Amino acid sequence: MKTIVLDVSGNKAHSLEVDSAISFRPFIQYLKERVKGEKTVKGALYKTALKEFKKYDVDDADIPLENIHDYESLLENMYACLTLHLQQKKS
Repeated sequence: MKTIVLDVSGNKAHSLEVDSAISFRPFIQYLKERVKGEKTVKGALYKTALKEFKKYDVDDADIPLENIHDYESLLENMYACLTLHLQQKKS
């Protein structure tokens, strides 16, 4: 399966020059909190994701959007953790 990153910003009426970046810092903090209290297999998933984020050393980095493709593995981990969390809330 091929993974792609979609830009869903849509068409803009006005073109704006924006210096934008993302930070994984809030998500890393979220994972650290979840690991503390999670005793099920979900905790192992969160720990694995944290190890992946540590490999990339992005705790304090601001990632320019044009470089986001370099962090595909982190985005996949983020997706897995968040969908697991959402599935749990629906149950």
